[in-house]
Amino acid sequence: MESSHLQSLSPPRQQSVMIDVPMHSGFLYRPASWRIGSRERAPKHERDSLRSRSKEGRPGSRKHRRWTRSVELVSSLRRVMSAQGEQNLPQDEDAVEEARQEYRPSAFYRLLEHEGANALDAWAEAERKRELSPRARPKMNTAKNAAWLAEERRRHVRRSFQDVWQYVSHDESCRDLIAKLEDQTQNAFGVCERTEPAEETLQWLLSWDGNQLVSQSGAPPAEEILLLGLDPVQRKVVHQLARLIGLQSESRICESEFALASQRKALALRPPRSLKCRAGVVWAAPFSVSEVLANVVES
Repeated sequence: MESSHLQSLSPPRQQSVMIDVPMHSGFLYRPASWRIGSRERAPKHERDSLRSRSKEGRPGSRKHRRWTRSVELVSSLRRVMSAQGEQNLPQDEDAVEEARQEYRPSAFYRLLEHEGANALDAWAEAERKRELSPRARPKMNTAKNAAWLAEERRRHVRRSFQDVWQYVSHDESCRDLIAKLEDQTQNAFGVCERTEPAEETLQWLLSWDGNQLVSQSGAPPAEEILLLGLDPVQRKVVHQLARLIGLQSESRICESEFALASQRKALALRPPRSLKCRAGVVWAAPFSVSEVLANVVES
């Protein structure tokens, strides 16, 4: 009795239903849990060829090449129609206008048009007139400008000899060496008065004995001056002097018979190579370093 009563109280069991699907229909049944992870493609939009062809497209793509060809075709057609006398053509919205720079002839081209073969002579004459004009000439005759120029030269000399300034400003022998060397470089590389033209030698050998420069071999004018008898500090001073007055300097070992065994180190001075390529141009010092040093010592 009790077992029958319990069976009547328990919920009824669900019976499984079998679905008989025919296999010949080509339909294979899959549970719903299998179809959850499947990807469904979005429907494709139909291509509007007329609308897409009117756009430029990405450079390098086929769309851009088609658009470029169509623009070139329309432009060439418009040029042909304009050449045949066609007027009032509609404006081409896709035409690409080329940025053309305005042609401006140079000043030398205009000078050639006006002067022809005499353009260089006219240019030189204009430069000469400009140099002789009052506005172009620097006003260095006043006392104020002269004082300013003297101060600038003093600063330039002080800056060049800053490593050995105490030696240069207090040693009279060093200042004599600078003064005599300026005179000899002017005789060798610059313009000096001679009774008859002399042939230029390759090298002029000078020796410093502590008081004066003694000529050992060669004579002015010369392509190079070779100095002997200088100690290391004096060679440094001469290097800085050469830089001040626009000369090239070089230290080397001298094998000359006039050089002592303890004084084989020599110093060579020569003008810049650019002066040799310019006919009629000689070297000249920009100012006298010895005069600037004398004014500094006196002050």
